[in-house]
Amino acid sequence: MPASRLAEPRAHEFRYEPLTHNRAHLEVIAQWFFQQWRVPPAETIHELSVTSTDLPTPVAALRREEVVGILTFKVYPVDAVSDAALWVNSLYVREDCRGCGVGSQLLLRGMAQANRGGTKRLFVYTDIPGYYAAHGWREFKPKNPDGMSVLEYQWS
Repeated sequence: MPASRLAEPRAHEFRYEPLTHNRAHLEVIAQWFFQQWRVPPAETIHELSVTSTDLPTPVAALRREEVVGILTFKVYPVDAVSDAALWVNSLYVREDCRGCGVGSQLLLRGMAQANRGGTKRLFVYTDIPGYYAAHGWREFKPKNPDGMSVLEYQWS
């Protein structure tokens, strides 16, 4: 292995905690959101800085003291005639930490947090439905022409 390359991360190297208003972490996450989804950085920083009693706290994955992943929530209507529901707004893991279980841990911890808060149904709009299906989610609306699907996780 070349000396310049870091060792592959291991599952035990990560810790998961509520996202704090650490400015450095917010700026890193804002850059990810811009690169991945073209969300303006100022919008991301504002949304993650506002504390809401309607939303579970975002869950961050840290390796050492560096943020490497995030799961956030948003409240949206499910359709034009429904009340608002809780959605996974974003699940992002830094590329060099993918394949280590970070995304799964973020998702499972976020789901547990949502359920502890009284949520019975959780939704996601995604281009990777198989990932969520592997975690027990089911198709709520079939894939649309742009390749996006709506999935639901329901607690009994």
